[in-house]
Amino acid sequence: MPLVPVSLFARLILLAAPAWFARRHDPSQKAHQLFFAVIALHAMQSLLLTLRWGHGIEPAGRFAGFTAPVLPVIAYMSCRALSAPLRCAAGAFGRSRSFW
Repeated sequence: MPLVPVSLFARLILLAAPAWFARRHDPSQKAHQLFFAVIALHAMQSLLLTLRWGHGIEPAGRFAGFTAPVLPVIAYMSCRALSAPLRCAAGAFGRSRSFW
């Protein structure tokens, strides 16, 4: 019987989330593209770490090191892009308060 690590189930959900997100939202908007990139990069990093630590494939660990510094930057950019409409909507009603 093959070894199935617990992170496999989380990775399957992470791989299904971008497909669902791409069907339900407009992929031409920058905020949606960045959010899609965060989810896809997180799924790829999860896959690489599962291969490295769950199945003992050593080269996968080297590639996971390349995704580690990029993930927080894209997550920050995605959060800023997704919160921009909230700030614009608040300013339209005379309130200058930011939600973040």
